[in-house]
Amino acid sequence: MPICAGLILSQDRGVQLNTVPEWCLDHWHPSEKAMYPDYFAKREQWKKLRAQSWDREVQQLQAETPAEGPKSEALPPARKEGDLPPLWWQFVTRPRERPM
Repeated sequence: MPICAGLILSQDRGVQLNTVPEWCLDHWHPSEKAMYPDYFAKREQWKKLRAQSWDREVQQLQAETPAEGPKSEALPPARKEGDLPPLWWQFVTRPRERPM
């Protein structure tokens, strides 16, 4: 049963991976990850893509941020076809909102 800093995920109920904090998934044991092979295979692809695209994303942010600082929290879109928008990782891996 995966445990992450006080968060215990029960096998009886199953695990909704999109509700588990991103940092927690890095600490799962390989036997726990083996229960969700498709998700963790895709996650490894995302992590590699993030490492490859990071320098371009930072360069774009630096080039497009005014010297006096950003005017809003909105991030710029990807400027070239095939590129990713800056800081895309947080949207791909974000937890699903919990309905009230």
